[in-house]
Amino acid sequence: MKIASGSVLKRLSKVLVLAMIVSIMSVMSFISVGALGENLVSGHDPSFETAAWVGGMQNTDFVNTGAASMQVAANSYVSLWVNDVPLKPSTQYTLSYYFKTMTSDYNKMNYGIVLKAGGNPVPNKSTSFEGNFTTFTKKSFTFNTPSNLDLKVDPFNNFGLQLNPIGGDFLVDDVSLVEVGPAPTPAPRASSVTINKVTDKTLTLFGKTAPVATAFTLKYGSVSKTIMSNVAGLWSLNLSKGITVGTKITLTGTSSRSIYVGATAPTVNPVTSKSKAITGKTYNKGVVTIKIGVKSTIVKASASGTFKLVLAKTLKKGSKFTVKVKMNGQTSPIKTVVVK
Repeated sequence: MKIASGSVLKRLSKVLVLAMIVSIMSVMSFISVGALGENLVSGHDPSFETAAWVGGMQNTDFVNTGAASMQVAANSYVSLWVNDVPLKPSTQYTLSYYFKTMTSDYNKMNYGIVLKAGGNPVPNKSTSFEGNFTTFTKKSFTFNTPSNLDLKVDPFNNFGLQLNPIGGDFLVDDVSLVEVGPAPTPAPRASSVTINKVTDKTLTLFGKTAPVATAFTLKYGSVSKTIMSNVAGLWSLNLSKGITVGTKITLTGTSSRSIYVGATAPTVNPVTSKSKAITGKTYNKGVVTIKIGVKSTIVKASASGTFKLVLAKTLKKGSKFTVKVKMNGQTSPIKTVVVK
């Protein structure tokens, strides 16, 4: 076997290094993420307006640009993957597009963003909307890429717009994905959170954390909110309506605690020494306990919340009785009533 001379090896080394530099520059150019405000979709896939999108059909109706839109069939599940649109880690983006309903039937669209890092899906934001929109309507939302989105492992991180229409066909057009800027730095999580006593009549939730601005998650039913305390550790949340009795409220910072929405005492109509019944109003089908002396009687409220206990004999003026109600596992405070 003939060994190459030193000069030949040097020349080969230079060629290999040059080839590697060109290759690296090519890849870096290919994964360019664009400037702030640039539409990364059209920038990397100029034909997206007219191309037949994955799982959808073309429609000649369109909104602003191009000559077509994508028609998504009702009750189907479509993923639109725009190839080779790399995203930065820890960065905020806004996705927007126009949609239009094609029928007057009930329509609902579930949609969301799915990122891919290293070939594996990264769960992200999703939401839904419903209604009939006879003209193209713009929809948008902002999402943050995770800090562990590793461009070195997978430089071709794709974003996916997932569509799932229910009830009627949709048209989708003018998809836009733009970089907003660095993702906001999350506030430190609250180490402990207190909350006021809550009933179905409560319209403001409030409490304390440690005396520093921290964040925690407040959840009840299908509601989930991120709450920030102020520098004094105080927080509050105004409600548009009361929360149903028995609902579990969970507060999660570095640890979790839960409370249940309590019941309020029944309303009792005035009772005199001549009254032949005790009547009042409470929760629909609530279980009311009326205690006269040492005897307790249980009365179930009607579907409209009214209740009535017929007295075996009238009560003495100045005497007292108590009333409470149990609803969804929660017992109200005891109300004391004085006979007039």
